[in-house]
Amino acid sequence: LDSKKTQEHMDEIIGASVLAQTCFHGQHTIGSLLEASDAQLKNSFGSLVEQSVWLRCKNKSKKILKERREKLTIAKAELKSRESYVQRTKSRFLETEREYNRWKETFEEKVRAITIEREDALDALALDRMRNARKAVKEVKDIESVANEALRQILDI
Repeated sequence: LDSKKTQEHMDEIIGASVLAQTCFHGQHTIGSLLEASDAQLKNSFGSLVEQSVWLRCKNKSKKILKERREKLTIAKAELKSRESYVQRTKSRFLETEREYNRWKETFEEKVRAITIEREDALDALALDRMRNARKAVKEVKDIESVANEALRQILDI
């Protein structure tokens, strides 16, 4: 094959200028796209992609970017709201926990006090019963003594 025919065939399929824009080779072509102005860059891409396709893609990407930025703004606001809710909930939980601990301490103190009062009441009741039992025993002994005295008097007669 002839190199001239190969070049013509490449120009026919993709164009040699396009190939030079996509593959950097040699010292003269390496900076062409990197140093191109906006108009030159659009013109170079125009040989690869039609201007109308380029504009549709550009507009679509702007629209997508705008939608995603809006979603991001909404998501950030939602995140801030939820973080605030979590913080308020944590604060309420911690306050409830403190109130519970205060209540628990008060309850335990009352239980201790009531337990002591109960034990004191049981001790007092037991002491009172013991006193009543002693009194009853004394009364029985007194009655027995009177009965024994009366029996002696009857027997002595």
